[in-house]
Amino acid sequence: MSQIELVEKMNKFGQNTWIDKLSLIISSSVFLVSIFLTINILIIMREPIIGWSICLTMVLAVIIHFLINDFLIKRVLRKVFFKPRPFVVNEKIKTIGARHNDSTFPSGHMSSISAALIVLFYYYPQTWPISVVFLILLGLSRLHNGMHYLLDVISGVFFGLGYAYLAIIVFERIFT
Repeated sequence: MSQIELVEKMNKFGQNTWIDKLSLIISSSVFLVSIFLTINILIIMREPIIGWSICLTMVLAVIIHFLINDFLIKRVLRKVFFKPRPFVVNEKIKTIGARHNDSTFPSGHMSSISAALIVLFYYYPQTWPISVVFLILLGLSRLHNGMHYLLDVISGVFFGLGYAYLAIIVFERIFT
């Protein structure tokens, strides 16, 4: 099965049901920022002294994501990495949510959230089950919404891993 066929099947699954609504919520920037802020507030409340360091590391990982993913890859190197979104390539795919016209590669949702959750996992290893479940749901929603191919979602996770690693290294070298 080709990547576009997979997206088409994922897009049709649960179409016009509660799955569309759930998928839209999970992919919503407002929802994702709310989750990010809630996690940071809970960390600071739990461990006021080192909590700020953890939160700043998460913020740094997301800033690195925006610098590399959204600026360097999707703006500066656009001609090298540009890949049209599935709903542009296949008219049978119904978009759920905003119709972005930037490159589908790599998934910014996946790379930014992966970066934040991997930093969280680094400091709180016990968070891995909920982090993995959330990343799977987010990845499935990006496919269902017709916004990304499977390779974009998977590469977004690996980019996020790199951004998290870089943020942890930078933060620990500067502040330790």
